[in-house]
Amino acid sequence: MGGLPSTPRWGGEGPPDTAEYLIGTFVGGKTFPVTSDYWHKLLELPFDLHWPANRVEQACQTLG
Repeated sequence: MGGLPSTPRWGGEGPPDTAEYLIGTFVGGKTFPVTSDYWHKLLELPFDLHWPANRVEQACQTLG
């Protein structure tokens, strides 16, 4: 019907509070002020967060 999608789009990363978005943004070129809520959310991610092997390989290739 209209020109707007029925679900929000986040550029493929997911909503701004998901682990993948937070970590992807951390290694990206975007900067955040020290007082930003971004840092609080990033520090609250669990240490035992598991990533699929293909995502880890993709990140390594991007950073390499």
